[in-house]
Amino acid sequence: IIRKNMRCNTVLINFNVAPNMYEEDIQYLNENHYKINSAYDSYINCKNSVCENDFISENHIVELTAHNINCYTYNDCNEKIQYRPSFERLLDVFLCKENGRIIAYVENNCILGYLSYVNIFEDVNDVDFIYVANKYRNIGIGTLLGKYYAEISKKESRTAFWSNATEISSKVAIKSGFEWCCRHISFYKEMDN
Repeated sequence: IIRKNMRCNTVLINFNVAPNMYEEDIQYLNENHYKINSAYDSYINCKNSVCENDFISENHIVELTAHNINCYTYNDCNEKIQYRPSFERLLDVFLCKENGRIIAYVENNCILGYLSYVNIFEDVNDVDFIYVANKYRNIGIGTLLGKYYAEISKKESRTAFWSNATEISSKVAIKSGFEWCCRHISFYKEMDN
């Protein structure tokens, strides 16, 4: 039907799988010559996210706004990332146009990392992106931002969701108290002539 009506040589299928279904779905698609195009995990915060010890650095976390962004420098956040807008563009879209929110880890008025997120439903937030400047990675800034995001969501009576996580982002999500809830998989198959 697809080949006849769409005149295509390749079909792409996207679906979500729950933890208990994953292995059987993969096996079925592999047996039928589908190839994985991409796979991303999603997480949901089910735990109390913040421990008192985490907030030794709480005074370094700020929510950026259109009114306070000029108080900070963000030279360390200008790394060119494939398929991502520049940090300046993100500030414009999220803060000035109010299409999302950004929390940042700041030292000496310099932004060292940030987590951007959006409200996807009335009571659900979702991580857009998390970034920590290269020279400040692996010291817990990302984890702290993740925990703070979960705590903000909880205080606002919203569910904290972390969808489509990359391998690195998945590690940060888990360290921040999030639990795996599903995998988004994209498969493709070459159609016979």
